[in-house]
Amino acid sequence: MAVEKLRSDEQTEVVRLRDPLRMLARFHGDIRRVLARLDQLAADPQRPGAADEATALAAFLTGPLALHDLDEETVLLPAIAAVAARQRGHVIQVQQAQHDHAHMEERIGALLPQLWQVAKQRRFDPARLRDDIAALHTLLDEHLRMEETVLFPLARRLLEPVVLAGLAEELLRRAQSRRG
Repeated sequence: MAVEKLRSDEQTEVVRLRDPLRMLARFHGDIRRVLARLDQLAADPQRPGAADEATALAAFLTGPLALHDLDEETVLLPAIAAVAARQRGHVIQVQQAQHDHAHMEERIGALLPQLWQVAKQRRFDPARLRDDIAALHTLLDEHLRMEETVLFPLARRLLEPVVLAGLAEELLRRAQSRRG
């Protein structure tokens, strides 16, 4: 029942908003909250509950965050790139977003073994954990800011409302298919 309510609420929101940029930006708040939790873990990785927190954070990085990036890469960025190529401009912003996503995958890949060590309460290097978290935090902060101040406004200028509505429908379809 709760899942159906969620789906109904999401559908209502998509119909009302028809704005994939708001849908994607809304998730950025979740990312920022996870970054704060990562910072707390880095500050005291041996505190009570750290193992469960590390497990939850690793699950977010490999699940919802990875799917969010995939949605941007396969839904939003190709739409912007198609228009930008026809207008012979703005391709650099799309390329920057793609580069950032690849770099984030590398950073997450470096951080995950550390998180799993904390989760399993095994030996780990606290300095490396802090460094890996700081590097990911910096990269994600810069990337989110670029999307919100450059890429999303660019998409709003370049893409027709009907295209944006189609992207919103595709994002909703993808979200529903992930839920089963």
